[in-house]
Amino acid sequence: MDIPQKEFEMKCFIDDIDCMGEVDERIVEENHFNIPWKLEIQRSEDFLTIYLVCSKPNQSDHWEVKTEITVQVLSIDGTSQTMKSYHRYKNVDNPEVYNHFGWYDFMTWDMLENNFAINGEVTIQANVRILEMVGFRKENLKVFDESVKEFSDIVLVVRDRKFYTSKLFLGFQSSYFKSLLLGDFAESRQSEVVLKNINPDDFQNFLELIHGESPIDGVLHLAVLYDSPTAIKRCEEFLVKESKKTLKVKLELSTRYNLKVLKEKCMSEIKSIDDIRSLVSGNIDEMDSSLSKELFKKCISMF
Repeated sequence: MDIPQKEFEMKCFIDDIDCMGEVDERIVEENHFNIPWKLEIQRSEDFLTIYLVCSKPNQSDHWEVKTEITVQVLSIDGTSQTMKSYHRYKNVDNPEVYNHFGWYDFMTWDMLENNFAINGEVTIQANVRILEMVGFRKENLKVFDESVKEFSDIVLVVRDRKFYTSKLFLGFQSSYFKSLLLGDFAESRQSEVVLKNINPDDFQNFLELIHGESPIDGVLHLAVLYDSPTAIKRCEEFLVKESKKTLKVKLELSTRYNLKVLKEKCMSEIKSIDDIRSLVSGNIDEMDSSLSKELFKKCISMF
């Protein structure tokens, strides 16, 4: 199974496009994966200018964020225009350098006003996939290194990192590890087991979660992959009560991982046709068929 990518969405709704002049700009600021981001919309001469800014301060320690950025201009009638590119944000020697990427001439302003804006209203949306992060390792809440070797009976190797832990504890928390480490597989007789296609930071977070620490991004994928009910429940509770993810992202997660409580919460927050339109923006063919049917029924019920 592929390593899950970290993804987020930023959206700017503008209701006065026809009034924006040269000096006007719209800015949306959000924090994702402990990094501050800004979506900046400007009118530059006769063009619509869109920038995605990584606002992390430059510092002596090296850091990089490799991203896939998809930007859309969305009309309320469903018309859209999309641009996609890749960009690597990183710290630089000059602290004054503006760490941003985007399109100065995404489209002409006339095209925006005539083909996309309706009554001056338009939505500009950035979907970001983080492909790689360097220099962002968080402080671990619990250690699984060689210092706890005497209390462990198995070493799990993820890329270049070793995690010292307990077969019985993992087997109690996860049916996957129960079969792998306590069943008839060859791994049950090994002192070290290699886990493939897993991000070591995500696995650290997963182990912290099943040991009672707080869930964070990246853990839900492993909780489902390893069939760990406790971890899945804690992730779902976090998404329902505390997560700042958008409604669209939460609904997609609830469908992908069959999180019924989260899905019910998301569906209850859909109050209007505009809410539904925001959830199906982009390529509707890529949406889960069962979810699109539920949204269609929700739409019908509003009339």
